[in-house]
Amino acid sequence: MKRTVISSSNAYASKRSRLDIEHDFEQYHSLNKKYYPRPITRTGANQFNNKSRAKPMEIVEKLQKKQKTSFENVSTVMHWFRNDLRLYDNVGLYKSVALFQQLRQKNAKAKLYAVYVINEDDWRAHMDSGWKLMFIMGALKNLQQSLAELHIPLLLWEFHTPKSTLSNSKEFVEFFKEKCMNVSSGTGTIITANIEYQTDELYRDIRLLENEDHRLQLKYYHDSCIVAPGLITTDRGTNYSVFTPWYKKWVLYVNNYKKSTSEICHLHIIEPLKYNETFELKPFQYSLPDEFLQYIPKSKWCLPDVSEEAALSRLKDFLGTKSSKYNNEKDMLYLGGTSGLSVYITTGRISTRLIVNQAFQSCNGQIMSKALKDNSSTQNFIKEVAWRDFYRHCMCNWPYTSMGMPYRLDTLDIKWENNPVAFEKWCTGNTGIPIVDAIMRKLLYTGYINNRSRMITASFLSKNLLIDWRWGERWFMKHLIDGDSSSNVGGWGFCSSTGIDAQPYFRVFNMDIQAKKYDPQMIFVKQWVPELISSENKRPENYPKPLVDLKHSRERALKVYKDAM
Repeated sequence: MKRTVISSSNAYASKRSRLDIEHDFEQYHSLNKKYYPRPITRTGANQFNNKSRAKPMEIVEKLQKKQKTSFENVSTVMHWFRNDLRLYDNVGLYKSVALFQQLRQKNAKAKLYAVYVINEDDWRAHMDSGWKLMFIMGALKNLQQSLAELHIPLLLWEFHTPKSTLSNSKEFVEFFKEKCMNVSSGTGTIITANIEYQTDELYRDIRLLENEDHRLQLKYYHDSCIVAPGLITTDRGTNYSVFTPWYKKWVLYVNNYKKSTSEICHLHIIEPLKYNETFELKPFQYSLPDEFLQYIPKSKWCLPDVSEEAALSRLKDFLGTKSSKYNNEKDMLYLGGTSGLSVYITTGRISTRLIVNQAFQSCNGQIMSKALKDNSSTQNFIKEVAWRDFYRHCMCNWPYTSMGMPYRLDTLDIKWENNPVAFEKWCTGNTGIPIVDAIMRKLLYTGYINNRSRMITASFLSKNLLIDWRWGERWFMKHLIDGDSSSNVGGWGFCSSTGIDAQPYFRVFNMDIQAKKYDPQMIFVKQWVPELISSENKRPENYPKPLVDLKHSRERALKVYKDAM
């Protein structure tokens, strides 16, 4: 296995130290064969499309319809936290409290718990970034303290097996049931959890539902979407694959079910009570292994405040001082024109319902203008939140998009060049294209780049370098603090013209135009590519020559795409 040392001396790093990290770039070239020895094929993907194979979300819903809640011999209710690490407006937690209060009427000794399950193999298989995992671990400690004020213990379970095993396995089911039995002292347990829409996670939940018995009941809820998947369809009852008509129906649906003239979404708020009479706070003993952190420069471990209060404060600040400038500033590379909420949304530290509620109050009760082009800055901010719903809906309807396959299966015929040296230079910000290099270096050092930056670099990799977009999609997941699989796959599919509602294949971002439009004074580029600070229109000797000629590489991409499509 080839391992390369990443060395950089950009201005951000040189203030303290160089970045010298061994990195295995080959891991991004394909799915991890340890976890996916038989990856899905084009034929297998089409089975979802022709309905010869049931979609996992449909299976979950079918199994849940057969459920009946029973409190007989039940002593414990437990909420299973996943990507919903918050107290405020958490559907599953709210339902857990309601079930516990019903149970208490029958069993005065009933207990209410919360749990978070760690499976490092899931993190490895899904390429969750060290940035994101550090944020999650900090958020869990903060969440434990918040739950302690309610006398609700937050347990941390670690799932390990001698061989690498994902959570969608029978071994995990056995582990989970045994853990629940230990907590409830052999009596019954009711588990609540919010649904995660990735295919692996849905198959995990299916296995658990199929193994329900009188000792373990599972209740799954929609939480991360403002409108649950399956509720917005075309007139023919099919899922939308184009955003704009879907979004108009999304707005119509939200407006039709709005709570009041001041609140467009119903929020789920639990009462600040002491839910268990006896309570003992036990600090977590777990710490992240070095393997998840070794590719991140330690001197740059500067994470956002992980608290739920910080997320709420950031939303308030954005809507109060920045949202009115969102249309003009969100794409600028040298400005912090975005909300900064993405990592809080991805990890569930804040709900998108709350975000839309408060934004709704800031735009005179209209979340969309009659003509989309007339949307205010705040309305366009709401539209960006809706994109997250859209990509989750699509992942549920086309499950193979979370299994390493493009939405457009015909694009599997694209003859990618897949030059590994060019890929490494793209990853490390050494392509010789200043705007690309600046963005990629920022990603390496901070774990975050805005959406415009993601589009620019994705277009360059897939079109100008003709490298399989999935290599870049995996790199982003491994390095983004806010990595979200449905949005990441959706964004890469858009830029590479292989995905849902993708741009036409003949649209190739012009790097020079992108730089002039979104970094006109080269403030951003010079911050991250200090080699160019005193260049005065001359390419310095210590800065690499361009990997490709932009014009010729565009023409090559058009031919390769056209031949395949």
